[in-house]
Amino acid sequence: MDKKVSIEDLEFENPVEIRKFNKEKSNKGCNRILLLFVLLLLVTSTFSFYRYFLMKKNNSNLKQEVKKLSEQLKEKEKQINEITSKLSEIKSAISKKGNKKTLLISNIKQLKNELKKQKIKIKRLQTSNNNLKKELQRLSRKTRELKGKNRELKNTIAVKEKEISAQKNKIKELENRVTQMEQTLSNLRQTFNMESSASKKLISELIGEQKKNEKLLKENLKLKETVKELSNRVKRLKTVEEGDMVPSSDLVIPAKPLISEKVRVKSKGIFSKVKGFVVVNALIDESGIVKNAYFVFTDIPENKIDRGTLINKALTILKKWKFSPPMYRGNIPVKNWQPVIMPVEGK
Repeated sequence: MDKKVSIEDLEFENPVEIRKFNKEKSNKGCNRILLLFVLLLLVTSTFSFYRYFLMKKNNSNLKQEVKKLSEQLKEKEKQINEITSKLSEIKSAISKKGNKKTLLISNIKQLKNELKKQKIKIKRLQTSNNNLKKELQRLSRKTRELKGKNRELKNTIAVKEKEISAQKNKIKELENRVTQMEQTLSNLRQTFNMESSASKKLISELIGEQKKNEKLLKENLKLKETVKELSNRVKRLKTVEEGDMVPSSDLVIPAKPLISEKVRVKSKGIFSKVKGFVVVNALIDESGIVKNAYFVFTDIPENKIDRGTLINKALTILKKWKFSPPMYRGNIPVKNWQPVIMPVEGK
């Protein structure tokens, strides 16, 4: 088992717990929203296709009616031609036969009345034909508009499908990372079980560390309450003075390292050289000096380096680092907790 270093030995104050944001839930929510949007697009596209087919049927029916009306017009024109020919025959007969004038005049009047009726019918048919042509033009315009909308919907569906495929690839990558982390955790558990079965002293040390961790958790809870109170005070305050404790936010520009040093630790293996980093959360004051710090994370596995010595060296070397002070609104130096990444090299 690796030895863990207590914070009291390094003369630092209370640590603060860092919460990590879970990105998988947010990615799942985004995928659901995209799927709902694609379903809505598909429903609208099907509805527009249905309307397009109905418009086609109406156009075909109107065309058939126009054909019928044109045929009727042709028939009426034939009848009018026949009537005109009869009239010409009657006029010639009137010139030849004077006795049958009265009968012919009556016939002529009847034929004129019939002609007037036929002309009125022809005008009605022409007006109806013109109206039908106007409706055909309007329907053709609507069909063109529907075609344009269908093209736009198809393009949007293709874009959304590409976005969904990209999101699926991201989810697969995250699943692969999760499987890798599970494998590393299983390996760490196996090594932990081997080491715990090796000696009883290590178990007693673990119990002591657990008690220390419980104390640290209680202290963390107290620190959380104090940080909440400080954040509430900062929200209430209109101005912040130099040297005030301010929680991290968009208004605070974090401190930047001016003087830094690598953490050099001996590796466990003879031929294995270790390279990685350590994440430490540090309290930096208004003059850029580290007042307190605690260990957060390292990417170096426990089988390659002693975790206790690594933490001890990192926290001691961090005291030598010099930072630019954290600035509130870019002009007021304040105190602030912030994460610091320290490079690690094996000797």
